[in-house]
Amino acid sequence: LTVQGSISSSGNICLIDDGIIKLGKDNDLQLQHDGANSYISENGTGDLYITTNDASVRIVDDNSGNTMIAAKGGS
Repeated sequence: LTVQGSISSSGNICLIDDGIIKLGKDNDLQLQHDGANSYISENGTGDLYITTNDASVRIVDDNSGNTMIAAKGGS
């Protein structure tokens, strides 16, 4: 699907498992679900911001494999 302009939907937009949503001119931001896990890949020059009201986030460093946990309140 190639579109010039905006895409609007009053329902769901569904992809099969392992489908990738690519955002940005150079596909800098990618969203994927493999059937069990969900992935957000940010490969651009800027930062990735996640805003939430009440959740924990598990962040894994691709280079080191270290897991960092950001809990409610930023601790």
